[in-house]
Amino acid sequence: MEVFNHYAHYYDLIYSLKDYKEEADYVNSLIQNFAPKTTTILDLGCGTGSHDFYLARKGFDVTGVDLSESMIAIAKEKQTHEAWENLKFLQGDITSLNLKMEFDCVVSLFHVMNYLTSNDAMNKGFSNAVKHLKSGGLFIFDCWYGPSVLNDLPQTRIKKFENDKIKVTRFVEPVIHFNENIVDVNYEIYIQEKQTSKVVAINETHSVRYFFNPELKVLFEKLNLRILLAEELITKRHPGKETFGVCFVTQKT
Repeated sequence: MEVFNHYAHYYDLIYSLKDYKEEADYVNSLIQNFAPKTTTILDLGCGTGSHDFYLARKGFDVTGVDLSESMIAIAKEKQTHEAWENLKFLQGDITSLNLKMEFDCVVSLFHVMNYLTSNDAMNKGFSNAVKHLKSGGLFIFDCWYGPSVLNDLPQTRIKKFENDKIKVTRFVEPVIHFNENIVDVNYEIYIQEKQTSKVVAINETHSVRYFFNPELKVLFEKLNLRILLAEELITKRHPGKETFGVCFVTQKT
């Protein structure tokens, strides 16, 4: 999708305050609790690789996959600054990926699975995750949680970011399709180059599907996934109307 190739150029700036280390530590704690013999991890929708570098530092062999060639290019550029024998990045679509190998653990963070908006895409994406998972292995993902989305509807907002090269102003206007469980997140983005004062305007729409427990349980049963844990990411709160991002830990039986 072209939208993610544009997105890659300012992605790390926008999420510079996101605590990737804390989230990687959290994922590692889940792995140590439920599958401590894990050595290999597949990250579906890895973006520019921020989670993966922290996981690789913990000794895991990590393979990051993302749909966007630009995201993967940035991840590989980061990788050149240090020797990473246990980390690699690949471009690929999680609905059709076939690496012809299985991993001890598959992760998909930062609501990547919510981008599987159709039933067909959802089935293919989750099936592919399981296909790349060893028997007894963990599939860990976080998602927009339906009860919380409907309890506190996404709002129009504006955010500003900058570094030594660019200033970014981002307007966000969500449109909710209640009968489809989908939110179209419309972005109007202005990027100003500090050196030249040149401004580039970009319009993007990110469509995401929020999930509910019953639909996930039906899918998990079909894929032979057993739910080990469901809780809000980091806070560990029980899922409910105030837990926007819920992490599911499942195991392939």
